[in-house]
Amino acid sequence: MAACGTLADAAALGIRHIVVTAALTVVGGTLLRFLDGKIAGHASSYDEGDAPSGGIWGRAGRALLSSLLQQSQRLLPWWAAAYGATAMFALVQVAASRRPEGLAVLLGAKGSASGVAFLAHLTQFLQDAAEEIVILLGAFTLLDFKRRAVAFCQALVQRNDRCGTMSDAVGLVAALGTMASGLIWAAAGMVTLANYGVNLRPLLASLGASSLVIGIAMQNLLRNVAAGVTLYAMRPFSLGDRIILRHVSGMVVLEGVVAALHPTRTVIVGEPELAVDASSGSSDSDSGEHKLTSFINNGDIVESMIVTNLSRIPPMVAASLA
Repeated sequence: MAACGTLADAAALGIRHIVVTAALTVVGGTLLRFLDGKIAGHASSYDEGDAPSGGIWGRAGRALLSSLLQQSQRLLPWWAAAYGATAMFALVQVAASRRPEGLAVLLGAKGSASGVAFLAHLTQFLQDAAEEIVILLGAFTLLDFKRRAVAFCQALVQRNDRCGTMSDAVGLVAALGTMASGLIWAAAGMVTLANYGVNLRPLLASLGASSLVIGIAMQNLLRNVAAGVTLYAMRPFSLGDRIILRHVSGMVVLEGVVAALHPTRTVIVGEPELAVDASSGSSDSDSGEHKLTSFINNGDIVESMIVTNLSRIPPMVAASLA
């Protein structure tokens, strides 16, 4: 009976530990809500794209801290439950390992050894679950901060877009945010696998070998995306501008009106006799207006073409160049 008392004492100590953990969780959650409320006003201004308060880096830091506090409030109860259960079953496992006869009274002589092994596996699983919640905390914090950053950038673009010509830049920011989300989830998945004891060396070796193939396959896509960022930054033309694209040799490739600016290509509605020479994009004719819609890779525009924006030069000069 003394052995059974040892198991009972271990369970009682574990329950007390859970009660203390729950109390600390309530106190910690209250403190997190208090701190989050202190910086909520500053973080909301970051979302709305207002004028910087304390500098852009200071606002970014407050937004990151607010994301961390909010996600901590969501996951703290789950982490406390996993941590408390881990502590309780660890105490029971230690007591059962030192006094297996007490566990034998409950499970029988044959079930005593398997019971200790089960407790060990259960304790390890709960410990891994508690660590996984910390991993999710980091991932959710970065995702929420990314959401705030994307909202801020889109609001900033829309506020400065008085002519309505930068709508595609909003889409570019959203696309970059989606890519960032994928990278965050991929990193969280890798850390999760390592947390559960999966050997990542073979996986990393295979990824290293395949990354070269993937990089070559995506080289053209990345080239066009990088060129799209350059076009958004330099703004040689905007939606609705009439432009002339020439090769560096001087030959006219295409003349037309910019219809859309995508992350990888630019859509230009041009004249049939000029648009058919656009070798870097595909064309689709509009029989009603006798126009051709050409899709020009952004990489081709940046690397091998000269842009003449007829909408930004005097009419007489534009007529001489057209």
